This record gives sequence, C-alpha cells and structure tokens, in this order.
Amino acid sequence: MPSVISDHDWLRALRMTSYGFILYGPGSYAWYKYLDHCLPHQTPQNIMLKVLLNQIVLGPCVIGVVFAWNNLWLGKLSELPNKYQKDALPTLFYG
Repeated sequence: MPSVISDHDWLRALRMTSYGFILYGPGSYAWYKYLDHCLPHQTPQNIMLKVLLNQIVLGPCVIGVVFAWNNLWLGKLSELPNKYQKDALPTLFYG
C-alpha cells in the first residue's frame, strides 16, 4: 500500500482536480442547464437529442480544454496543436 501512495502522480491528480473544479464542473452545469432550457420536456426525442448533442458538442469541447489545461500546466503550449492532431480523435472515440 505505501508504494501505491508514494508512486502516485500527485501533480497530475492536482491538475485534473483543478480542471474539474474550475472548468468542467461549472461548464457542465451551465451546459446541462442550457440543454434543459432548450429541451425542457423529457420526451424520448429530447433525451436522444441531448445525448447526441453531448457527444458532438460537449465531448470535443471537453477534450480540447483538458488537453490545453494539461499542456498549460506542463509548460508545453507550443506542443498543443500536435497533441490535438495526434490524440483528439482517438480520445473522442475511445474516451
């Protein structure tokens, strides 16, 4: 057990925690409030449309922002276009 704790990448955990609290949490809240405003009735069509919009709008936005957030923390913003080109689609498809 001690090796699991000592081998943990605490800086990465801090990066992802800060991303969740500062960007993803509030952004997701606003996104879902907006979807509920635009599609207020819980019909099968609206639910399917919300899921579709989540995948084609929110998914790519989240990937773009999390890549930028990590590269910013790592001081590698100049490598961001390469990161998008290489990893964005696989991340979108496979999570």
